[in-house]
Amino acid sequence: MRIIVHDIFGLLSRNHLRKQFYYCCLVGQRT
Repeated sequence: MRIIVHDIFGLLSRNHLRKQFYYCCLVGQRT
């Protein structure tokens, strides 16, 4: 059970970092 929860949190954090990365790229292109 602990491994499943860890994988879910890992996917969430990974997706969050990916969104921040795309956001930074968009801001960089805009300026």
